Amino acid sequence: MSNLPVPERSASRVPLLASGVWLIVVIVTALVAVGTALASAQFNPRVIENWTVIWLMYAALALVGTLLLSVGGIDFSIGAIVGWVGVTIGLLAPETGVVTAVAVAVLGALVIGLVNGVLIGLTRLHPALITLGTLTLLRGLMFVLTDGATVRIEDMDSLGSPLWGWGGLLLALAGTIVMTLVLMRSRPVLRQEGAVGGPFPRIVWMTVLFGFSGLVAGLVGVTMTGRLGVGMAVNGTGLEALVLTLALLSGVPVDKGANGQTLVSLAAALIAALAYVGIESALRLSELPQASIEVAKGALILTAAVISFAFHWIVERVVKPAPAR
Repeated sequence: MSNLPVPERSASRVPLLASGVWLIVVIVTALVAVGTALASAQFNPRVIENWTVIWLMYAALALVGTLLLSVGGIDFSIGAIVGWVGVTIGLLAPETGVVTAVAVAVLGALVIGLVNGVLIGLTRLHPALITLGTLTLLRGLMFVLTDGATVRIEDMDSLGSPLWGWGGLLLALAGTIVMTLVLMRSRPVLRQEGAVGGPFPRIVWMTVLFGFSGLVAGLVGVTMTGRLGVGMAVNGTGLEALVLTLALLSGVPVDKGANGQTLVSLAAALIAALAYVGIESALRLSELPQASIEVAKGALILTAAVISFAFHWIVERVVKPAPAR
């Protein structure tokens, strides 16, 4: 009798179906949230454009955060990188012009991400520790360089365009899909000690993934700076928690490796970002105090977490995977 192990059949169908059901829930939530926001607002094109730019920024970062979570990674430095880009543009623009300042700032964001990836790959420490160190370092440097003051940018014409936001989102979407498909083919286990991931060692994958995260954060930083018109050391504060929330709400299987569920989760992350913007906009238009808005947002996130658990629990018990032969 053969002692070869018998592969399991379709064990992943139930989680994949659960992700699909959750995607439908997120879509409905997004439609309701955006519809409520639109019903509460005056149909001002400027307001719609503002919501669109915010969604572009959140969605781009949520895509990257979702991919990182799927392979056991996390980037806590993205908010600091966003702020760093704004400060860099503000300090360099008077000397070099806005276009050159933007190029240098985005290149700097890419380099920061690459350094994160190299350090994670070399030290084999958890990405949270390395990126938290980067976050603290960048925030400190920004306060030193600006002395805590706001850095105004005079020529805002080229930065105020939504094209920066669309560019960041399209880059994030294309990059995360391509890397997910490559990771699915090579099946790297990025948290293991050995050199895995096809012909590439772990340090290469870490460098690529976190370098990409830095690049997308850089483009988001340009978008945010154009929207605010200033560079500040506190810009981007809290984006880390928001991106982590959106990525988790996408239903991504954390630290399970890139697979078909990851692709579903990328779509869910886009829609979760849309739902978040719609809910936040509706709350702000309700003229509630800021403290009440934060309480409501926290309560809604907890509610979404409970609903997510309930749907996955129900689907996994109603739809049984085929038994192994």
